[in-house]
Amino acid sequence: MDTIRTPEKRVEFLGALASCGNVTEACRAIGVARNSMYLWKSQDAEFAAEWDRFLVMGAEILEDEAIRRAREGYDEPVFYQGQMTGTIRKYSDTLLIFLLKGAMPAKYRENVDVTSKGERIAQCIVNL
Repeated sequence: MDTIRTPEKRVEFLGALASCGNVTEACRAIGVARNSMYLWKSQDAEFAAEWDRFLVMGAEILEDEAIRRAREGYDEPVFYQGQMTGTIRKYSDTLLIFLLKGAMPAKYRENVDVTSKGERIAQCIVNL
């Protein structure tokens, strides 16, 4: 599938990229070849810069959804004998952990310091 470069395709692609944050999905959504888009990007510095900006927008939309699922939860259907009988509210503790690590890394990151521990062991050996 080869794609003819048009201003309309550019706008469509960038809009799709901003809404999903994924190049392959954006190409599929508007019916363009992924390799064509990468070729356009390599040949057009302005388009490449827009691509990067719109990709960040897409990532921010994904982040918004992660925050919503962690904080507000989501409804998971409950089935009984093959019939949906209701829903149960679920929350994502894993998403919440990742969000906290990103927002407050000094407080929530794993504090592993291999270098200083190795230096202390070496110092102990020297003191023997």
